[in-house]
Amino acid sequence: MADPGWYPDPSGTPRRLRYWDGTSWSGRTTFDAERPIPKQRTVTKTKGGRVPLIWLAGLLLLILIGVATVLVRQDPDGEPDIWSTSLSDSPIGQVSNLF
Repeated sequence: MADPGWYPDPSGTPRRLRYWDGTSWSGRTTFDAERPIPKQRTVTKTKGGRVPLIWLAGLLLLILIGVATVLVRQDPDGEPDIWSTSLSDSPIGQVSNLF
């Protein structure tokens, strides 16, 4: 195998050079043989995508808590909701209005 560097473009364009990285041709071309060698792009590996999975699980948990809260606050018997009842609607409030 040839060493990394600028070589005549295999497509046959006159005076055009293409960079060989030691294993394959890059997309970089030039007409200047003194052009600096292109920097290698480094690929960083993640932790296998676990962070997005944790965020997704947390979001799902929040949604389930919200749905459970709405279902618990609904009273199937038609009784008034204690959270939305004012003091004047309660028997204690009615008695205190008499005096």
